[in-house]
Amino acid sequence: MKAEKIITWAIIGAAAYIFFGEKLIQFSAKFKVGAPRLRIKTLRPTGVDVELVLPVINNSNTPIQIDDLDVQIYYSNEQIASTRLNRPVNIKAGETTPIYLNLFIPYAGLSVSVVNLIQTGQFETNVLADGTITSAGVTIPFTQTITLI
Repeated sequence: MKAEKIITWAIIGAAAYIFFGEKLIQFSAKFKVGAPRLRIKTLRPTGVDVELVLPVINNSNTPIQIDDLDVQIYYSNEQIASTRLNRPVNIKAGETTPIYLNLFIPYAGLSVSVVNLIQTGQFETNVLADGTITSAGVTIPFTQTITLI
């Protein structure tokens, strides 16, 4: 009797894993982050206030609620800022919705990049947005390049 229960639960577990794994793949294929943009808002003595605009694309036929969004910004492989969504955002079915996030980039975090600029004469024209986005308990990682010039 015990062996039958173990086999039954193993079959149920395998079927659930296959079913939900398939749903996760379908979900992540229809739900993604598009090309982000940075907009300078304010220059301060210690750094720059920036608005990060992340377009979230929902190619499915059902609305999605974004529960969590965590983003780190990198310049020349150095993390210069991070931010997190502070409220849920609803994305309508078949639409792209921009999510606006505020960042502060301290000048001190750019010191290695400035030294590299002085030494090599080369300026990085891209930053990297790296993060995760969560909806209904499913977390999807994303990495996007943002062109500065």
